[in-house]
Amino acid sequence: MAPSFMLRTFDQAGYYETRCVLLFAVVGVVVWQWLVRRERAFAVLFASGVFFQALMEWILLALGLRGADYHLSVFGVELRGTAACLFQGLAEGGVFGVMGYWLISLSRPSVTRRASLLAYAMLGGLIVALSIGVGVAARGKPISSARPMFAELPILILVLQTIALLAIVWLKGGRAFHYLGIYYLGTLIYVALNFEPMHLLGARYIGLKVASRTFEAAGPARQFWDMLYSHLFEVAGGKIHYFIFPYVLGMIRPGKD
Repeated sequence: MAPSFMLRTFDQAGYYETRCVLLFAVVGVVVWQWLVRRERAFAVLFASGVFFQALMEWILLALGLRGADYHLSVFGVELRGTAACLFQGLAEGGVFGVMGYWLISLSRPSVTRRASLLAYAMLGGLIVALSIGVGVAARGKPISSARPMFAELPILILVLQTIALLAIVWLKGGRAFHYLGIYYLGTLIYVALNFEPMHLLGARYIGLKVASRTFEAAGPARQFWDMLYSHLFEVAGGKIHYFIFPYVLGMIRPGKD
């Protein structure tokens, strides 16, 4: 079976401009949750997401898994190397942290829960609208990133990381697994809202290499299973430490914040 790749055409099609829009919206949510609802945990998860996402992007870049000429453009400014990693930490990692934790917050009864639920739904609608816009704009664009889906070293690192993190959660005890499960579901919802419109529109899809630098889209079954694996394990599964470390270190208290 030919190896599959995660192909992206959206890097030069306005995607990172939409990330700036989403970044401002999420920062607004963080400020609102802190000042109005007195939940500083949103700010902690935002900072955690920024740090770990930037670190992950740098590792992928250092291992050569983003492609030889990986770069991104934001409002005409080309970003490469560490600058691109830092931007992705801000514009992507922080959003993952907030969207995952928000579901934990919504799972608790509160007199202000209705307002928070409405804000959550509105932000979800914005995410889908932005993703559709990027998917349409990316049609016909050249592939900007070709990442091998099942490279042995990244999978080994992620498996060992997951085992270690789950062991930490087990040692923490209490309701740690309960909160982690809700956080994981929250990030998975965000992954589906953000990536599936682009997947269906062909801006982020599974491809097979047919020549040295040429790819073709995989068939429907391969698209479904490989993308499901990516959503569940690589993306949502690869973000659980955004929550685990602040929680284990006592920086957030989901049952009390």
